[in-house]
Amino acid sequence: MRFPFGYGLSYSDFSYRDLRISEKGVSFKIRNNSDVDGKEISQLYISKKDSKTYRPSLELKGFNKTLLKAKEEKEIFIPFDEYSFRYWNLKLNRWSIESGRYLIQIGSSSLDIRLSSEFEIQGEELDDSSFIPRKEIPSYYFGKVDDVKDFEFEKILGHKVPSSSYSFIKKNRMLVHCNTTVNELKYAKGFIGRLFAFSIIAAIKILRVFGDYKNSNTLIMGVLHQPMRGLSRMTGGSISMDELDGLILMFNGHFFKGVHQFFKAKKEKKKSLKQGENKIWNKSK
Repeated sequence: MRFPFGYGLSYSDFSYRDLRISEKGVSFKIRNNSDVDGKEISQLYISKKDSKTYRPSLELKGFNKTLLKAKEEKEIFIPFDEYSFRYWNLKLNRWSIESGRYLIQIGSSSLDIRLSSEFEIQGEELDDSSFIPRKEIPSYYFGKVDDVKDFEFEKILGHKVPSSSYSFIKKNRMLVHCNTTVNELKYAKGFIGRLFAFSIIAAIKILRVFGDYKNSNTLIMGVLHQPMRGLSRMTGGSISMDELDGLILMFNGHFFKGVHQFFKAKKEKKKSLKQGENKIWNKSK
């Protein structure tokens, strides 16, 4: 990580002191130690290490942007609100507040914590049986999305993973339809489908090798698991549903038939667009 969350550059140097916590919120003092006027964004983070449910290790719950003149000190107050300590209770299907001690932290970024103290909150006592032990879903808990197994996902779902909506017509070959995902095209009968799938998978791996996780994750979430019917929307209409039928024919091994269908649909789409433009032109006269 090059810059932590909340990080900002400044010509001024700020110090924090005197953290006080009440039921209404937190107060503390900030001093500008430099000879230059500056603005500081102080951030309130809340966490609960012994929580019986799943929480982020650090949650931003408030902030305050303060202008401080050179050598000036101000007292800052950041209030608690109805969102500060609550979480979504899956068992009760509503928002709840967990009782216990919370760690209250004040920082100039998520990694630059200046003040911290614990605070007791009276909420609800949670039933341990309503939560899945973290050791039973380690991949989910540690965010290793590529390693999540069916048994872990079933623990989270609360029931068995539904069977796949496709079946192999022969060994490692399947019939492609509008609900088939790009990732599943690696089992397509036609080499065009397999080539398309493996090119996306290869692009994801190459991006990860070079450390470009942002674009690789975008391909995983936005393309790899996209069903065929979503390609039309994903391309902004560049591929119509009729053109998609041609691609599906190619993916199923009917290459020439699919090419004919694809270009026939493309020609009809151009004709339809031209007729629409003429109608608009005639109306504007």
